[in-house]
Amino acid sequence: MADEEIEILQSIYGTDLVVGRNTGQNWSDIVLSMKIVPILSKSKCVTSVRTVIELSEQYPKVPPKVYLREPRGFDENNLNILERKVEQHIEKNSEMHILYDIFQMVKDFLLDEQNVPCSFCPICLNKFKDGTTIICTPQCSHYIHSHCFARYVDHWRGQVAAELNQWPLDMRSKVDQVLKCPVCREPIDQNELSEIKKVPINLNNDDDDEFNFNWEEWKKKLKELQVLLDHQKAKGGLIDPEEERKRFLIGVESVSSHHVQFSLKPYRVTLLNIYL
Repeated sequence: MADEEIEILQSIYGTDLVVGRNTGQNWSDIVLSMKIVPILSKSKCVTSVRTVIELSEQYPKVPPKVYLREPRGFDENNLNILERKVEQHIEKNSEMHILYDIFQMVKDFLLDEQNVPCSFCPICLNKFKDGTTIICTPQCSHYIHSHCFARYVDHWRGQVAAELNQWPLDMRSKVDQVLKCPVCREPIDQNELSEIKKVPINLNNDDDDEFNFNWEEWKKKLKELQVLLDHQKAKGGLIDPEEERKRFLIGVESVSSHHVQFSLKPYRVTLLNIYL
């Protein structure tokens, strides 16, 4: 029975495993959700993914549905590889109790093949490399180069200071002074920021100089887009906001260029004498 298997999983994973019901049409479906990380780290800069498993009443005869959500430190290619491995395991073990196997497979993948974040820094858009200092936002678990984050914080402080100078003292509370994640805009409180500050930061990092852009590929792409743009214009599928605005704009020249005549028709006024 699925209930017995779920009880075993709860005894293994404790509060990390969340058990609920599907909020969609099938209220009878059981939903298991757990954020999986390969190891426990004080810096929390490890790859992670939330694994969600939906079970119908006919499980294990009906295979479970597995979703990999909130991937952190993944690139799209590695995420697709993990999804295919999970699907293949489900197909090979049809009508079997495999919930623990699925969670463990995801954890092993993170530990063996994806233990270092391989995505891009959202600020400089460069890949993370071995030996580069990386920080991780506490609440949303987004990875950023430490030196990029330091520059981001300095820029944010400068913006806040500039906005505060534009407001009188009694109205400065209107200025948003909360630091937010550069990816998802999740607020980062001061306690979390102090923890991030403990990570050593090298502002003289040379990663920025290694950015290479393929101009030839970009020019080729521009030509393809130009053909599409011309085709859309010919079909009338594009609207120029400036031209549309001018269509309904009435200026002094347009009024004076037309002879506007007003005819004043006489009105007959009849006075009624009312005798009281």
